[in-house]
Amino acid sequence: MMKNIALFGLLCLLMISCKPHTFEGKRSENKDTVKIQGVTYVSNHQSLEIPEAIKDRAEEILFHEGFTISYNGDYGIPNWVAWELTDERANGKVKKSSRFYADSLIQKGKRVDWFEYRDSPYERGHMCPAADCKYSYNAMIQSNLMSNICPQTHELNNGGWRILEEKCRNWVQRYKRMYIVCGPIIDKGVKYETIGKSEIVVPDQYFKVILRFSEKNEVETLGFIFNNDHSSQRISDHIVTVDSIEKRTGFNFYPRLTSEQEQSEAIVNVSAWHRL
Repeated sequence: MMKNIALFGLLCLLMISCKPHTFEGKRSENKDTVKIQGVTYVSNHQSLEIPEAIKDRAEEILFHEGFTISYNGDYGIPNWVAWELTDERANGKVKKSSRFYADSLIQKGKRVDWFEYRDSPYERGHMCPAADCKYSYNAMIQSNLMSNICPQTHELNNGGWRILEEKCRNWVQRYKRMYIVCGPIIDKGVKYETIGKSEIVVPDQYFKVILRFSEKNEVETLGFIFNNDHSSQRISDHIVTVDSIEKRTGFNFYPRLTSEQEQSEAIVNVSAWHRL
């Protein structure tokens, strides 16, 4: 009798551990707002960080409190994630959450769940970092939505990618406001490794672009491309122009810049960035 009770208890624990963690959200009838946990947020789709709409692949725009996602339901990962980082946001005190959630806002394509990475050699790599969302409990919870996650090697996730995230938070203390977009690089015609029941695509590379304004109101931009492998990558070795990433991805970043301001995307002015 006691053995049967113990077995039943073990089965219950296994069922709980495999239960999907779904973050309950609901789209508002107004496409410019989104309701999450009973709170209505105005979307930031008119903000400077939002790229131009994508026409050559699946795209579903998901508005969350701290960031905006262009989600690709065919790949099970975002095309890009964009957010505005300020010095106030970088100094948040909300504790980091370790629990991941399926994104209930997704209506098109694959809705990835937290356990699909469990038996893979890849880590759940944040696009918008949890540490950039510590200013708000809701933003922190949303940073762990699987729509904000991509498969990354430990060496990338805990190496160059993490170091650049920390560098951005240091920079924003000095520059006060930055506009960031990052995501995977998926080349057409390439057959990629996949993981999980949703066949989540594993990219070979990731990009990040950053924009800020100088004290003279001049635009300064930086681009980075990292390899999703087991190498040690210094961020200074992976700097590229924003224009080169646009050509590689087909995305148009910062489309609200003037034609004169857009010229900054073609150059890399390393000296304009403190202690790069």
